[in-house]
Amino acid sequence: MSDIAVRMLEVDLSTGRSRVLDVTEDAKSYLGGNGLGNKLVWDLVPQGSDPLGPDNILHLGVGPITGLVGCKTSCTFKSPLTGWQARLRSLGISVMS
Repeated sequence: MSDIAVRMLEVDLSTGRSRVLDVTEDAKSYLGGNGLGNKLVWDLVPQGSDPLGPDNILHLGVGPITGLVGCKTSCTFKSPLTGWQARLRSLGISVMS
């Protein structure tokens, strides 16, 4: 994984702005879409923020072997039901693969 650059597209839906971020170092430490999603929610969503407010994020991620043996897509976010971090997983063929 040392030769692979991992990029993430960040889209702010309230302003319509987008930018590409290099998350290579984080991807090495938090392998896969689940781990990286957990870290991003922990780092970017302020404690006590409204899950339905503009401070919440929705991270869509895939695993490191996506395309080789199938696909697992994960969505990570702060849940409006519990106020805690939540995750949704989809296995098989997906739009992101």
